[in-house]
Amino acid sequence: MNNNSPVTRTLRPSPFRCIMLSLACAGMAGICFHLWFGGTDNAWVAGSFLALGSLFFIVHLIPGAYALWLDAQGFNVCEMFTIKRYTWSEVSEFSIRRGMLGHYVDFHYVIPELDERRKVVLNETYGFKPLEMAQLLNDHRKQAVEYQISEPRKVWRSHNC
Repeated sequence: MNNNSPVTRTLRPSPFRCIMLSLACAGMAGICFHLWFGGTDNAWVAGSFLALGSLFFIVHLIPGAYALWLDAQGFNVCEMFTIKRYTWSEVSEFSIRRGMLGHYVDFHYVIPELDERRKVVLNETYGFKPLEMAQLLNDHRKQAVEYQISEPRKVWRSHNC
């Protein structure tokens, strides 16, 4: 393998961030349930959603639940145990967009069978700020595309000729 080949890299969610968000949700759920036991009728609804949110952030820490694997051909995105594969030749540059809950990283990819472009949003930044995450992905994409262009293909002669 050439020295300029892109490094295979695995990104996982930040354990500190997941634990802190889970504890925050659990604490607010506890307050809501305390209010419900104290006589506030519908506080259990908010408490239930916050308890589910607490579990959601803990699930991020289970191995194989959330991850991003970068390699020379493309990358795999795993969200809630579902893996999607994207090749570098099918994706656009990664960009930052502002949403209702902050900034996120997105890109477009071409579906070869349908010959159409779809927008994909990365829901996790794996401990990076969105700008740093987009820069990391763009750098890896650029390095992988340059490597694929510069690396000569191995051609094997057919025994049928």
